[in-house]
Amino acid sequence: MKKILVLIIVLSCAITGFSQIQIFGKYTAGKEIEPDINIFNYGPKLDTAGKIKITYFALVEKAWAEGLIGISYTPSKWCELGLMFGLESNPALYRLSGSIWLGDDKIAFATCMEKGDGSDNWWYKSTLGYSPSKKFTCGLMSWRYNGTGIFLQYNNVKHGLSFGLIQPMTQSLKKTD
Repeated sequence: MKKILVLIIVLSCAITGFSQIQIFGKYTAGKEIEPDINIFNYGPKLDTAGKIKITYFALVEKAWAEGLIGISYTPSKWCELGLMFGLESNPALYRLSGSIWLGDDKIAFATCMEKGDGSDNWWYKSTLGYSPSKKFTCGLMSWRYNGTGIFLQYNNVKHGLSFGLIQPMTQSLKKTD
């Protein structure tokens, strides 16, 4: 029930902005492909210059769900900083997140970190990518529970879809219920 409530709240807020929806399958330690749904959204701008915006994020997996809301600040066109807080499907319920994006049309670095209650309740994803064209991106990625390695991404600009592949050189799979 908590998962559904979090998803409904975040989706309701997402109506006012631009959303990115990511649906993929993760290969788990139990040798299953587990569906994973992520929704990220920029909401309304809070200042006339458009440097401060509301952000939303929701994630739904088989054994985990979270919903976050916060603010992003863009001090320059090559830098964005974000802070969010929200709920998770852990008994303590709270979750905090921070993010940094640095880049331009060709090269970009992004990292996102999250922390909930407990010493092992944390997560991160960092990417360093190069885009020789609008259709193709390649680079390095480190993603807790998924590994560290190379990623390739094809962007279908016309339809707004992206297809990606991550080849971890190291892997740290999480056991699921």
